[in-house]
Amino acid sequence: MNEFSKTELIVRQLFIDYPETRENDNLLYHKYITTCTCVKNFERLFYDRKYMQDCNVISYKTIERIARKLREKIPEFKPSESSLEARSKKEEEYIAYSRT
Repeated sequence: MNEFSKTELIVRQLFIDYPETRENDNLLYHKYITTCTCVKNFERLFYDRKYMQDCNVISYKTIERIARKLREKIPEFKPSESSLEARSKKEEEYIAYSRT
């Protein structure tokens, strides 16, 4: 089993154990760090790449990509309609802002 397959299993289990992570990638990453790694200093992960490697931590972007892939494959892992609508509205607001 390769590293991505193992990570996919971890993300899938986090989605099952913590359903709120299905709608929030930041929360998903936090749960991954706090439940699946030996990290003691969460903040240090974001500025010390060696610490991240020493703790064998998978990057936020990798977790995010795997979560997106699982959401596409497994309908029950998709965010709620209200969450998707809120995101869409925020995106429209941002686009309008960027044009000014």
